[in-house]
Order: sequence, then C-alpha cells, then structure tokens
Amino acid sequence: MKNKRLKSIQSSLLKYNKYINGKGCKVSHCFNDILDIRVFLEEYPNTFPEYFRVVDMREGKKDDDGYRDIHLYYQKDAYHYPIEVQLWCGSDIKFNIWSHTSVYKYVPQEVGLKLRKLYDMGKIKTQIQFENKLKEMMERR
Repeated sequence: MKNKRLKSIQSSLLKYNKYINGKGCKVSHCFNDILDIRVFLEEYPNTFPEYFRVVDMREGKKDDDGYRDIHLYYQKDAYHYPIEVQLWCGSDIKFNIWSHTSVYKYVPQEVGLKLRKLYDMGKIKTQIQFENKLKEMMERR
C-alpha cells in the first residue's frame, strides 16, 4: 500500500523557522521531503538501488522518539528537490501512524521513546491505549 503526501504548510513553516531562520541551513537541506511517498510493507528490504541515499531508522534516530522506518532519498540532480520514500513495515506501521498524529513534533522525544518501549513490550495494543498513556505521561510532566 502506498500513501503519497505533500508536506503541510504548518510543517513547512515549523521547519523554516527552526532550520533556515534559526540555524541558517540551506533550503535544499531543510526541505528535503516536500514530496514523499510512504510505502507500507510486511518486511523491510535488505538491499536498495544505488541511486537512493538510505537512512535506516529501524533502531531509532539520533534523538530517538520511538519512530521507526527507512527513508530513501532520490534526487535527479542539483536543480531538483529530492523525493523521499518512507518504508514503514510490520508493527512499526501502527506506532508510526499513532505517533505522527499526537507525538511527533508535539511532545518531548523521551515521551515518544517511552511509549515505543511500552508498545514493543505489548503493553500498548490500541490507539486508545496509546492516547491514554500519552495523556498520563504528559500530566506527570
């Protein structure tokens, strides 16, 4: 199953203010995912065509918030923006969907990581359980 999306104006403004205004990053680095395609698979592939730059986040990101996937970037040349392909697989799909609606960019990353650990242990199985646990964690902060 595929899910194509264009980056929302709100998300683009957040990135602009954080990276271009705040840190002076280049536009091409800040907006590396204006167009992305999410592909939902049962298993992650082990090999990729050479024209992709692969960012493997199956074990987490540098600043881990529980999100897991593989990003593939393709850019024809310097005159074109890159296209991002996100591979979401297996049990990561549910968690990524839940976290994108209420955790990603909205709460501290350590909250997302704690939720992920509970999810992996089988203590969170539904979106309602996820949302209740998130609410509980945020109330304790």
